[in-house]
Formats: sequence, structure tokens, C-alpha cells
Amino acid sequence: MLEALGHSFFTLSLGMGAMVTYGSYISRTQSVVKASATIVLLDTLIALLATVIMFSVIFSVPGMEEQIGGSTVGMLFISLPELFFTEVPFGRFLGPLFYVLVALAALTSTISLLEVVASYMIDEHGVARQKATLMCGATVFMFTILAAVSFGAVSGVSDLAVPGALGETLFGGKIGWFSMADHFVSNWMLPTGGFAVTIVAGWFMTKEDTMSELMDGTQPGWFSYGAWRFFIRFVAPTAVAAIIIAVTIFGVDFS
Repeated sequence: MLEALGHSFFTLSLGMGAMVTYGSYISRTQSVVKASATIVLLDTLIALLATVIMFSVIFSVPGMEEQIGGSTVGMLFISLPELFFTEVPFGRFLGPLFYVLVALAALTSTISLLEVVASYMIDEHGVARQKATLMCGATVFMFTILAAVSFGAVSGVSDLAVPGALGETLFGGKIGWFSMADHFVSNWMLPTGGFAVTIVAGWFMTKEDTMSELMDGTQPGWFSYGAWRFFIRFVAPTAVAAIIIAVTIFGVDFS
């Protein structure tokens, strides 16, 4: 369940500052509520469609389930390429096209996440956008090198692991820089960031401030500010905190 929680935060770009940054660019004539609802709806529909397609492929090809072994990286870069060349009709054409789309998805995600740090440097420290983008991009690039060489190219990076209960709790027993960073960020940093956002929005921002952002005349008729405030103050932080505490302190396994 902790991994499912992390995935929900990751796929909706929650807890990482991207939505907050992009939300600051929305004009007063646009509805924050409508935009948020549209994003959640479309993301859920696409995720369900992708799940149906991928699981159909996994369970229809002999041996595919064993090859994946619970690793999405293995599925994306090992199993699927083999599948395109051996099982899928017109796979030699569809395979490269698929990975071009994967590259575009990675690029757009990188741009949105880079904007979070770049906008902070621009707004808070007066750094020119071009300089801020280059500085942030160079820093991210250095970390991506570590991720790229953690698949066997460099033994010290590929075999990196934190032993004992700490490594099992924080990194899920993963081995290698990429796997450890992916697990820690997705399952710990994003939910923690989302938890912090709910606390700030629900308890530190005044009712007048949040109401002025949400109840500005552009909100849909089905939206209830009272229900939103109740969920943001009590339900959301309690649910996230309960899952994290159950996993870390009580050792509950939701899998």
C-alpha cells in the first residue's frame, strides 16, 4: 500500500512542487478546481487503460511474468524490447515509436520538475531564467549519470545498498543507486511532501486565503469548500500518516 500511495503521488505530480508551481501561473479567470478535477480524471483513465494493456501483454506471453520479477525497469527496458521483436505484429516499427513516446514523456516530466527549482532561483534569488535553467539542468544531469551507470556499468554504484532494517524500511531492500533513489523518492519523499502540503494548506493558511483561491466564481457547482477543507485538514493527512506509521513503526505489510 505504501508503494501504491507513492505511485499515486508520483503519477499526479503531488508532493514535488510541480503542481504548486504551475498553479501559480494560472490566471484568475481559470478554475483551480476544474483544472485539478480534469487532471485527476484523465490521469486515472489513462492509468486504467495502460494497466489493461500491460497486464494483457504480461499474462498472454509465456515467461513474461517471470522476466519482469516485480521490476518496472526490467519490464520497460528488457522484456518489452524482446516482446516487440518476437511477438508484436509490426513490432520493428511500433517498438521504436513506443520508445520515442517514452522519451517524450521523460522529457516533459523533466521540464516540469526542473521548473520547480528554476522558478525558485528566479523568484527568490533573482537569477536569470537561462542561467537558472542551465545550473539546475547540470545538477540533475550529474545525478542522472549515477542512475545510468547503476545497471552494471560501475560496480560500486550498481551494488550500492544500505544493510539491515534501515535499508529494508527506507529503500525496500533495493540494490543500486537508481533502484534505491526511485524507491525512497516515490514511497517516502513524495508522500511526506504531500503530507506537509496538507498541513500547510489546512492549518497554516487562513480560511480566507484558501477560499479566495477556490471560491472565486469559476468553481463548478458540485464543489463544496466545506468538504474540501474537512478532507484537507483531517482525512488526507491522517490517511497518509497512518500508512507511513503502520509500515515504519508497526511493520505492517500491506502487499
